[in-house]
Amino acid sequence: MNVNDFMRRYSAGERDFSGVDLSAADLSWKTLPGINLCEANLSGANLIGTDLSLTNLSQANLNSACMRGTDLTGSYLRDASLVEADLRGAYLSKANISAFLIGANMYKANLNGSYLLGVYLRRTNLAEASLCGATMPNGTIHD
Repeated sequence: MNVNDFMRRYSAGERDFSGVDLSAADLSWKTLPGINLCEANLSGANLIGTDLSLTNLSQANLNSACMRGTDLTGSYLRDASLVEADLRGAYLSKANISAFLIGANMYKANLNGSYLLGVYLRRTNLAEASLCGATMPNGTIHD
């Protein structure tokens, strides 16, 4: 699906885009809260500044996606793949995350109040990330 068709359908009120292929799509600065992108392919997509709050991204492929400043507040990322994703300054507060973040850049990301179960963080940059009140399987992270 191309971006124009996607945005036209979204504007018409459609919210279920599970399994959609938007790899390498430019969705920067779009407002798409509450959308269902379960099992979507967003690898290499440009999602800079995009509002994806309260979005279902379970089993989504976000490998190498550029997500700087993306709003993922309250989103669901169960079994999502964010290998080498750029999440600098992203908002993931109160998100439910069980994802592969191998080599992801989460510099200054906001993970306050997030639930992090089964998160794989190998080579992940969490420098200056905010994890206040984030819950992990073995307890709560405090600053």
